[in-house]
Amino acid sequence: MSYCLSYSDISLVDDDSTTELSSVNSSSVENANANSTNATTVEAAKKHQRIALEEEIPQITKTKPDIYGQKHPIETPALLRYALKKMKIEIDKIPEKKKKHWLIAKAKSPPSIVGDDHLLMFLRSEVFHADRAAARLCKYWKFRIELFGDEKAFMDLTDYDVIADENEGDQGISVGVIRLLEGQDWLGRSILFGKLTRLDRKKYNVQQMVRATWYQIHVALSSVSTQQKGIMAICHCEVLRLDQFDRELAVALLKSAIGILPIRISAIHGLKLPAIVKLFVPVVKRFMGPMGKRVKIHSSDKILEGFAEYGISTNVLPAEIGGAAVCDQKEFIRKRKALSRKAKTERQIAQGCSLICAGEF
Repeated sequence: MSYCLSYSDISLVDDDSTTELSSVNSSSVENANANSTNATTVEAAKKHQRIALEEEIPQITKTKPDIYGQKHPIETPALLRYALKKMKIEIDKIPEKKKKHWLIAKAKSPPSIVGDDHLLMFLRSEVFHADRAAARLCKYWKFRIELFGDEKAFMDLTDYDVIADENEGDQGISVGVIRLLEGQDWLGRSILFGKLTRLDRKKYNVQQMVRATWYQIHVALSSVSTQQKGIMAICHCEVLRLDQFDRELAVALLKSAIGILPIRISAIHGLKLPAIVKLFVPVVKRFMGPMGKRVKIHSSDKILEGFAEYGISTNVLPAEIGGAAVCDQKEFIRKRKALSRKAKTERQIAQGCSLICAGEF
């Protein structure tokens, strides 16, 4: 698979060989207004930036297709440097109206939230298509601010406080419909386990559930291997009633997953689907396009054998489907709260030390 890059766009060309980034064709720079020294300086700086970017184009090699057909870029320092510079140029090209939420985030968030590590998540989710990563970043921040509000949107989304509300509590995560498993698959993918029979609109509202899902996905994304290799979902549908299906929630989660959250969805494994649901699976897979090939439906009497075919050990699968892992959502919440308290204490100590060093204490 080869990347063909130009300054204005990135296109993907399929082949099965080692890939290489082609040279960047720089666009001509319009003559600056001779009467404006400032305009000339700006145009000269842009031209210098483009030339400098051309001079450091790295090579990129991708792995052979894995069991889900995904090829993964082999990251090098040169690739990461180049991709970050390219993405920042692409962000600059986006009209201010479309990136206003990203600009707000940059102004209000600490550097640790909006720095290069943050941008890398989007580059990895778009397999280093810088223009697509920039567009996804802007959509993400619009959705993030709408979902969490000004008070929490600019916090670290792995901090449990972002989903613990004094008035509403944390029902979105405590109900346990969607759970992040502790283990990963053999390639380092994180695993989300959905127990759809726990759907009960009396116990949560859609916004709570979406926030809880975003929180768990960001916890998963703290693993670089998950950023690089993707996330896998397991949907357990045993005795699911049609009246339990939450269409509003499904739409909201799909909206997040497709083109907004910085994730690569590697596979969706379906377990114990009701007969009527199985009838719609082929239609849904066709609707999903290429992604439909990654929807895997398992036989009810051969669940563990089915996962073994995809290199997923019983040690990471929850006991409720025959695995060896204890999937205790209350314990997960307890651990995450403890980590958040520890991080908060460390920040307070660091701030105190800064004040002392600055002579303000």
